[in-house]
Amino acid sequence: MRRRISRTYILTAILFILVAILAVRGLNTASEASGREQVRTLTNSVRRAIVSCYAQEGAYPDTVDYMTERYGLRFDPAKFVIVYDIFASNIMPSFEVLTIQ
Repeated sequence: MRRRISRTYILTAILFILVAILAVRGLNTASEASGREQVRTLTNSVRRAIVSCYAQEGAYPDTVDYMTERYGLRFDPAKFVIVYDIFASNIMPSFEVLTIQ
C-alpha cells in the first residue's frame, strides 16, 4: 500500500514538472514571436516614413530624429535601436532595426 502511494506521488510530481517545463517553453516561444513581430512592424514603419519623406520633400530624411519629428515615427528607444545609413539625399538609405537585450 505504501509503495503504491509513493509511486503515485512520484508520478504526479513528474507529470507536474513536465507540464511546468512545457508551459515555460510555450511562454518563451510566444515572447520571441512577439518580439519578431514588433521588429517587423517597426521596420515597416521606418520604411513608410522614409518613403513618405521622399514623396513629400524630394529627398530622403537625414536622420531617424527627423522622421520622428516630422513623419510620426514612434518607437521605444529603450527596446529598439535603428541603425540608419544615408549615402545621398536621392538614394534610399539603408537601415536595420535592432532589439536591445
